[in-house]
Parts: sequence; C-alpha cells; structure tokens
Amino acid sequence: GAREMHCYAVTSHPFSQRLVHNLGFSSCCVVLGASLFCFEGIATESNQRESMVGYYQALDPAALQLSGPLYAPNRHRAMLELLCQHLKLKAQFEVPPARLELMPGESRLELQESPPRKTAKIHVENYGASILDRIRSHARYLRLQDYRCFQLTLPLYDPYTFHILKPLEKMGFFFSGIQFRAAGPCLLLQDLYGVTLDYKHLQVEDEMARELLSYVQYMEPESV
Repeated sequence: GAREMHCYAVTSHPFSQRLVHNLGFSSCCVVLGASLFCFEGIATESNQRESMVGYYQALDPAALQLSGPLYAPNRHRAMLELLCQHLKLKAQFEVPPARLELMPGESRLELQESPPRKTAKIHVENYGASILDRIRSHARYLRLQDYRCFQLTLPLYDPYTFHILKPLEKMGFFFSGIQFRAAGPCLLLQDLYGVTLDYKHLQVEDEMARELLSYVQYMEPESV
C-alpha cells in the first residue's frame, strides 16, 4: 500500500547512488555531514563526516498529482520548480497573501534524533505564532547535545513557508532540497554546527545531483 519511497545514498563513493538510480529513484536533496559512519573495505579519500544525496520514487503514479498548490520562498522557487520537473511532480506554485495571521499555541513540531550519527531532523507540522521561538529552542538543544548537523522540514503546501525563510537563514539554516512527508512535499533546510566540509571529496553521479550540490554549496554560509 505504500505510494512513494524516499532514500539516501552516500557521497564518499558512487556505488549506492548508482544502485538507487538504477532502481528508478530520482535525486531530490543533498544533506551535508549527515553521518559519522564510514565504510570498511571501500577506499575513500577523506575521513570527514558523510554527506548524502536524497532520492525519491513514486510507487503509485497518483502520488505525482498534487491536490493543492505549493508555496515556495521566492529565493528558491526556480530551483524547487526544477526539482519538481525532475521528479515529474505535477506541482502548481502560487504566491500567498502578503500578511498571514498565525494563531498562538498552534505550533506543532516533531524532533527525530539519531545520537550515534550526532544528527537530527526538526519537522514543522503546523505553524503558530511561536514557531520561530520553537525552532530556535530545538536548535539550541541540539547544539548543546553536540549535534553537528541537523535538518529542518517546512511544508510547501502551507502558505506560511513562503514567508519564513529569512529569519531561519539568520539562525544558520540553508537550502537542502525537497523531502517528502505523509502530508506532502516539504522544503528541506539544513544547519552545520562547527563542521567544515571539503566539497571536492563529495562524489555525486547524476546531473541533477551535481546541480543540487552546486546550489547547496552556494547557499551554505560557511562554504569554502
């Protein structure tokens, strides 16, 4: 009964990317420093944290027909539209009203932690008036726990996602791509805390993944 699948492939070598690509998956995001894990028996050029390419595949063609519009922040709309075309998503992007009222006490977030990898995900499920304080509180907690890399998903089907990007970038979050949740596609942001990556050691196979990696590197505040 599953309608769609999402998976990740490492960038320290190309073999897992080739595997998922041959299975019909399409690249949709790049997550930097996502894991501490390394591989035995596979030679790599670097011992830095492992970065990943995220992939998506619709098992049911109906999953590609989105029921409502998406609201992309202006800064990333062109890249998000390109990604939707690459994934064959039938997406319509709209611009919401200039002012949106958020209700107090309505913020709902889910925090997924992976202590062995020292990474985590913050999922925004509903926006409320305290949303920025809630995200800031989660980010502070993760940094105090010595989490070095974590992601933030924002629902693209919620019009407030159009407006929230600038304060999140001030917190340190930057573009990562699209991720898929049960309710619909999300804008994926990421934050690196005390981590510097050498991009020349990241191996990406397909053209869309290379374009995504270049875009993510351009958006990363501390990129060298």
